[in-house]
Amino acid sequence: MPCIQAAAPMSGDPVDCVNPLSGTNGDAEFSRGNTVPAIVAPFGMTTWAPQTDGSVSPFYQMKHTRFEGIHATHQPSIWVRDYGDFLMMPVVGKWQGSSKDRSSEFSHEHEAARPYSYSVELPRYRTTLDLTPSERC
Repeated sequence: MPCIQAAAPMSGDPVDCVNPLSGTNGDAEFSRGNTVPAIVAPFGMTTWAPQTDGSVSPFYQMKHTRFEGIHATHQPSIWVRDYGDFLMMPVVGKWQGSSKDRSSEFSHEHEAARPYSYSVELPRYRTTLDLTPSERC
């Protein structure tokens, strides 16, 4: 995602320089990334976070190749327990029971993450997930 250089004068909206996926390429043996790729409105009641290969990490890791869905959570960090979270995945066709069975491959080239929106193409279902958080959800 292109962003302005530190020495260049700032132009446009600073929020467009924020990358929610920053810090998600950690090694599970070291730290599991330490970040939740939060897509949330300011002071929003629900945080939305993409989830990849959930058996390895509770949320998103840049090195993963399978997308499992959007996690609705109130969890500010992977180290803080969350109660009442759930995972949603757009599917087309026959229902598959587990998130691993429902997952789709994805490419970072067909993914866009901003603090105020998230979009990813899901080739398995020939569809695109577009998410825009609101103040309440």
